[in-house]
Amino acid sequence: MRLKVNYKKVLLILLLIAVLGSITFEILSRVYQNKATQYFRAQFNQKSDLVLQSFTTTFSIWKHFPRMTFTFENVALLDTSNTTPIKVLAVKRAEVIIHLLQFNLRNIRIARVNLDGLIFHQRIDKNGNKSSLHFKQVINPDTTAKKFLFRINKLAITNSQFISENLYKKTAMSLQINQTELGVKRTEQDLEINGNVLGKINYFTSNRRRLFQNQTFQADAGYVFNLQKKQGVFKQAKAVFNGAVLQIKGSHTRLPTGEGAQLNISITGYQPVLQIFRQIMPPTAQPALAKMKSNSQVYLVCRFNGVSGPRMRPRSIINFRLVNGQIYLPDNKSLLTGVSLVGMLDNGPKHLPETSQLNITDIKAKLGSGFIQMQLSLKDFTQPAFTFQGNGQIDLPTLTQLLPLPLTKANQGVISGNLKISGVLPDSLRSSTPTLSGQGDIQLQKANFQPSGFAVMWRNVNGKFKFSDKDLRLQNLGGLIDGHPFKLNASIQNYLPYLFDQPGQLKAKVDFEAEKLHPNWLQGNLYAKLSSSPASEFTKEVSFTANANPYVLASFRPEKKRTQKNVQKSVSSGGQTNPVLLSLLKAASSQINVRVGTFNLSEKEAFRQLRFQVNQLGRKVTLTNMHFISPDGGKASASGGFKLTQEGIQMPYLKANLHYDFLNLQTFMQHIANLKDLVPKSDRPLTKTQRRRRAALRENSFWLQLNASARRVEYEYLKGSNLVLRANINKDQAKLTQLSLQAFNGQINSHGNMLLRNPNGMYPMRIQAKISNIDLQQFFAVANQMKLDVLSSENVRGQVECNVSFVTHLDNTFSPSIDRTVAYANATFKGMELIEVAPIQNALRFMRKERTEHLYFDDVTTKFIMENNQFITPRLSMNSNLTDFELSGRYVMGGGANLNMDINVLNVLFGNNKKRIEKIQNDSLELGNSLIMQHLLLTREQDKYKVKLTNRKDRAANNKALVEEFNNILQQHRLDTLFTLNK
Repeated sequence: MRLKVNYKKVLLILLLIAVLGSITFEILSRVYQNKATQYFRAQFNQKSDLVLQSFTTTFSIWKHFPRMTFTFENVALLDTSNTTPIKVLAVKRAEVIIHLLQFNLRNIRIARVNLDGLIFHQRIDKNGNKSSLHFKQVINPDTTAKKFLFRINKLAITNSQFISENLYKKTAMSLQINQTELGVKRTEQDLEINGNVLGKINYFTSNRRRLFQNQTFQADAGYVFNLQKKQGVFKQAKAVFNGAVLQIKGSHTRLPTGEGAQLNISITGYQPVLQIFRQIMPPTAQPALAKMKSNSQVYLVCRFNGVSGPRMRPRSIINFRLVNGQIYLPDNKSLLTGVSLVGMLDNGPKHLPETSQLNITDIKAKLGSGFIQMQLSLKDFTQPAFTFQGNGQIDLPTLTQLLPLPLTKANQGVISGNLKISGVLPDSLRSSTPTLSGQGDIQLQKANFQPSGFAVMWRNVNGKFKFSDKDLRLQNLGGLIDGHPFKLNASIQNYLPYLFDQPGQLKAKVDFEAEKLHPNWLQGNLYAKLSSSPASEFTKEVSFTANANPYVLASFRPEKKRTQKNVQKSVSSGGQTNPVLLSLLKAASSQINVRVGTFNLSEKEAFRQLRFQVNQLGRKVTLTNMHFISPDGGKASASGGFKLTQEGIQMPYLKANLHYDFLNLQTFMQHIANLKDLVPKSDRPLTKTQRRRRAALRENSFWLQLNASARRVEYEYLKGSNLVLRANINKDQAKLTQLSLQAFNGQINSHGNMLLRNPNGMYPMRIQAKISNIDLQQFFAVANQMKLDVLSSENVRGQVECNVSFVTHLDNTFSPSIDRTVAYANATFKGMELIEVAPIQNALRFMRKERTEHLYFDDVTTKFIMENNQFITPRLSMNSNLTDFELSGRYVMGGGANLNMDINVLNVLFGNNKKRIEKIQNDSLELGNSLIMQHLLLTREQDKYKVKLTNRKDRAANNKALVEEFNNILQQHRLDTLFTLNK
């Protein structure tokens, strides 16, 4: 019998079942969604007094079918128990996935919980009041009906943060959770958590220091919390930190009353030694640690016992040990081997900074052929009492890699000895005064190094450093500077307090002896090179007893330890400003007594017997009681000073008085020009404002005021006496305010300016001079020595008064040069006699020789220019015993001549020569009749003179052209003559 099936009916039944199922699931989703929200709020209100902010809930039966998915978005809890509300818990999105048809919401089997954007925030204010996630006391804790039992197969947390702040204990921590795979189970008695966590420590702050920043970690959790005992136990828990495993064991038990828990936790394992010490060491040690590399690991045993709460710390003891480690120094390719240390950090019986102590009982290391052994103890972290002692031997190049010594190079040398420093560091909260003392002997042997700011090596340096109480003595420190011996002894009082940045006076006395010192040994501006730290007011007394360079003094200033605050300021400034140095300059005062045997200015020049005193008050430095013998033998007294800034020496000045028995003015000028190379320079480029200010002050900003006198003076062919010279000098120019001397039986007074920038190897100079009562015969005798093509000294008698303005360019020898000189003169000749002057005798050769060989002249004034070895005069009116005549034209030394002569022939032919001589000598000769003049043109070619007559018209044209040329030369060379131009 065949069974007939109606497929249409079957299909209709299945479709009806599906529709009914969908309707059923939709009803279930709405029921569960409403019940879940209501249940969540009801349970939360029963167990906590935190404020639950509005959130959204959705339910899906299909998202993880056949499981139900509850989604909660923007859940946030506020703690309003304290003054300021704190959001202690927030979840951006939470998914709870549970099995289908689970109607008992008191015992739920949860397949998975996904938490994204979770933020947990706990805060304890300065008074110890806590704002955090907390719950009410459970009523009837033994009643199982009231218990909320659940099991979460997988708890996944992503993109979440855990933040804890304790302003009372000055600590803070921020953790970032990237990924978790946890299983959570709540039973009648316990809450169990198992799984792993991947995350990162954003920071851990303790006493304003941020440690372990951006350190990744991995933890495997094995944790059980007993709900009845309120005790949590770590079971087989471990964390991977810095690539090494740390084991976590122990428990924490909530106190019966009040806040807090009883801890009994231990953390053990190995950690990379450098990573750990970079986190726990102070900032001043970071540069040295950054230069090290190591694969060695230190073994840690950390124990935390006692009560921990908002206002309480547990007893914490951290033991650490390193055995046979290695540390590599890449900069000098050195390896520290056999590194070992044993230490303990303990917060003491009261679990407070006051009872804390650090003991490192044994630190050992081998550095090549050297070694070090040290011990350190530190007690009471609020006002630390410390003791450091060590001994060993280390080569200087290795030491420069470990410590920031002020050395540019260190090629060799050995440092050995022992040192013990003990005392009490200041309490920063109570501003207490520290007490420090030290004992020790350190020896430097066969050291070769280049100090910062020097361009030369110091070689074979040996000496001792002896610490006694607060003081330091340098004994018999000596060696070679650029191959020349030096010796130094010093005593520095209050040196140890100065190192620890404490108030008080630093007093130093230094004796320095050197065979030779040279400015070229310095590299730029030494003061600008120094990066000293802030110092309290101190007084420095230094005595130099031999050949010392005053710039070297700065290198003996101890370099202070930089505080964290100052380091941060210096870094934030980008290197443009140095508040450390500025603070030092504001506070420092010093006195330096200098005695110098020989201070070399160049290879050929040197100051001898130099002595002076330096007084510093803040940035202002004055130089007093200065005496020396100059390179050219002058005895000098001087005073001066400068301003100290972070750019170096600024606004230097010196007032010097020199006296000579004999002075070679040419050599003296060379020395003045060389002084420009001694001006301190800064390597730092000038800002636009600084360049504008310097340009505005350049003309009037002189750093040397020089007064010189000499009983006898010489300038090449010129010889004189009673020289007085006054000049203001900077690196650009020497402004001559007075140069007077007696010469040629007369007086010369002048002033002017010389540029020292030395363009094209020349020194441009402008001079104005007034010459009084100069003996013409003596003057032309010097001109003859110079082999100038002018009158011989035997051909002239008389005196001259003259105003001269000239421009010249001196070479490096500072020898005078007619070829490079343009001069203007307005001269008056008195009592002039010309004897056997060839041009005059040639012009008047129609007369008897007896009448023309000796001519007498009335006082005559003329103007002339000298340029390109030629003399040009537009007009010279003279009265002689023969006649009155006018002269104009040009005369080239060693070349041609073109002279216009206007003479009264009648006076020449028929004048009473004897009577005119008497009148000239008695100054009673009257001018002749200039209307009766004959115009002569006197020329010279190849030492032969020719005379011819010219007419008035040609004479006038020649004279006009000559006047125009004369005035053009004055204007072209900007000769400031103090006289009007010729018209």
